[in-house]
Amino acid sequence: MDLLLIFNIKGVITDQPDSPGFARFQVDPSVREDWEDCINNEGYLEPRRISSEFKKCFEWAVSNIKLKHPNDLLDSTDIEVRGGDSVAITIVGEYGQSSEIFVKVQCDLVLLIGFEGLPPTKLALWLNEKSSQIWRWPTFDTLKNIPNIIGFGPMVLLMGFERFPPAVLAPWFKKSSSQIKRWPTFDTVEKIWNTIGFGLVAKNVNAEDSCISETAADVNLLWRYSVSRAETCILGHCQDGLIHKKLLIILKAVKIFEIPEGGSNPTPPLTSYHMKTILLHEAHDFPDPNNLKEEKLAERYESALKRLLKSIEENHLPHFFFPNVNLFQGGQYSIACKIKEMIDNPIDYLEMLTVDIGRRPLDIESSILF
Repeated sequence: MDLLLIFNIKGVITDQPDSPGFARFQVDPSVREDWEDCINNEGYLEPRRISSEFKKCFEWAVSNIKLKHPNDLLDSTDIEVRGGDSVAITIVGEYGQSSEIFVKVQCDLVLLIGFEGLPPTKLALWLNEKSSQIWRWPTFDTLKNIPNIIGFGPMVLLMGFERFPPAVLAPWFKKSSSQIKRWPTFDTVEKIWNTIGFGLVAKNVNAEDSCISETAADVNLLWRYSVSRAETCILGHCQDGLIHKKLLIILKAVKIFEIPEGGSNPTPPLTSYHMKTILLHEAHDFPDPNNLKEEKLAERYESALKRLLKSIEENHLPHFFFPNVNLFQGGQYSIACKIKEMIDNPIDYLEMLTVDIGRRPLDIESSILF
């Protein structure tokens, strides 16, 4: 399980263009007293210190549970708090008797500093275009009716036809036809702008990050932008009957069972977030619902694997929201051969995947479903 714990803290965000995807956060003087254990002398909130305090709070809570509920069904002696040096801490416990039915429960708790709107950094075009499209004339609603209802016809004796004439059209006219079928929809983007917002999360202080500039001022003050709530909103608004979620589950299962980690030739891990990003780009580039119907699942699956392979070979996978953030940070070439095999033999690998999932459903349920 994943759980966001959202804190609303008054303060100012300073984007770090030399370290794409990161910012510094200075707490407002009016509330600095509340956060004095987690800020420096200038009032900047320090990710490492707040992560440490966050973990201490839950360790204290767990110790109290053990004292107050020693005979509870929850075997409190097995509750464990892990992490504390990254975006999340993990609580692991065992509910009921030890068996295949009663398995260990793991919950990742992420502290997120929440804000309205979108971060003050370079955004993907599909997000930036939203504000300019609100005020465009003629409106998209008007243009949508011209090809679908009004149509066109040769002058003098008018002969009526549907859609646009086969001639050179004004740029605003042609653009409108492609924007009618866009993903995410304008309604979804408007919700992200106006109600969902974004957040800052602590980066893993022990991990190297190629997005962070070597000349960045005080790396220990950098927070990572998070748009996890917006991504959840996008996937939640997917049209019923289309294959977005099914394709994502398959890609996550591929990551779990088919992509090697460690061994004699270790690679940086291919994460579930990489797979989600592949899915988001795929859906954006094929916005027509006809391309995402059930009968197109095999085609989209192959297309997604080819996109993944291309990203690995080029060592570049742009973040769906922040195009100047590269989610591949080098060293992933050794898995390219595996992806090529899966593209060449998709049916064989899907059949093996089905068998693997059937063998260990309890182990992977929380990993591939959302």
